[in-house]
Amino acid sequence: MPSYRGVDQKVLLGSIDRAIAFIDRLDLGPVTGHALENLIGQDKLTEIAYAETDAELAYAVQDTNIGFALTLFSRVLKFHALTDPAPDGGKSEALDIYSKLMSWGAFPPGDFQVTSGMDKEFNAHLVPAYIRTLTDEDMAPGSDAQKLFKGLLDNFRHMEEHVAGNAALAKWLEESLPLIVDLTKMGVGKTEIGQITEGNPLGAALVPRALEVMLNLKKREEALQIEGAVNQYRVALGKLPEDEDEINAIFQPILQEIQAIMQPYLRKDEMIPRMMVHVDQEKMQGHIFVYATREAAEFLAYNLPEDMELFDSKDRLVEGRLPPPPQAGSSPGPVPSPNF
Repeated sequence: MPSYRGVDQKVLLGSIDRAIAFIDRLDLGPVTGHALENLIGQDKLTEIAYAETDAELAYAVQDTNIGFALTLFSRVLKFHALTDPAPDGGKSEALDIYSKLMSWGAFPPGDFQVTSGMDKEFNAHLVPAYIRTLTDEDMAPGSDAQKLFKGLLDNFRHMEEHVAGNAALAKWLEESLPLIVDLTKMGVGKTEIGQITEGNPLGAALVPRALEVMLNLKKREEALQIEGAVNQYRVALGKLPEDEDEINAIFQPILQEIQAIMQPYLRKDEMIPRMMVHVDQEKMQGHIFVYATREAAEFLAYNLPEDMELFDSKDRLVEGRLPPPPQAGSSPGPVPSPNF
C-alpha cells in the first residue's frame, strides 16, 4: 500500500472521512455544510484512493489540494481536539481525528490563521464553547489567561502609531470581553450580548481571537505532544559580514544548494518549497528556515557543508543520516505544487 509522508494511504483516507463526518455532525450551518460538500467531495477522495504508488499518492494529495480544504475547518477541529473530554485511558474522538490529520501534515506548520465565508458560523459555535471552557480561575486577576489577554491588549496599544484606532479597540475589548464572558456563563440570550457587540463590529470581530489567546490552545497541544509531519528546521550559517550585498551573496548560493539537495523530498512532498532567511542583527549570524519531514531534515543535515548545522524547532541539533532504500514502485514523480 502506498504511503504519504510515512502514513499509509488507508490511514490518510480514514482521517479525512472521519473529519468530514465529525464536522457534519456539529451542524454548524448551511454555509459550512455547502462548503464541506464542495471542498472535500467524493471526486477528491477517489483520486487519492486510486493512487497506486507513493509518487502517485503525493501527486493526488497535491492535485486535490485536500490539505488546504481541511485547513479551512481547522479552527473547529483543533478546538474540539484540545478541549473535548476524553474517555478513561483514551483519546476523545476529535483528538484522535486531529492527531491522525497532523500525522500526514494536513495543516501547515506554525500558528496559521485562515479566514473564509464560514467564519460567522464557526464563531457562533466556537465563542460560547470557548467561554464555557474558560474557568473561574482563568478569569481571576493575575491568572495565565489574564496575562495573555493583557499581552494582546498591549500589542494593540503599541500598534496605535501604525494603525489608528487600535488603542480604542483595546479599550473596548478590555471592558467588554469580561462582560460577554459573564453574560454567556449566566445563560443570557444572544440579544443582550448583541447589544454589547453591535456598537463596535471591529471589536466584536476580535472577540473570538481574544478568547483563543486566553485559552492558550498551543500550550494544550504541546502538553498532548501532538506533532505534525512537517515541521520547522533552522540551518545555522554562522557569522555574517556587515555589508548587505555580501550577505545576499552568501545566502543565494546556499538557498540554491539546499533546493538541489532536497529535490528527492520536494518530489515526495516531504519539504514545502519555501524557505525563510533571517539575520540576527545583534550577533550578525545567518539562519535559513526550512519546513520538512524528519527524514528529509536528517537527509539535509547529512548533506550540509561542514561549517553549517541544522536545528529543530526546539533548538536541538539534528543528526544527519541517509534515508532507507526506496520500496519497489515508490519512485519519485514530478515535483507537485506547494500545498500551503
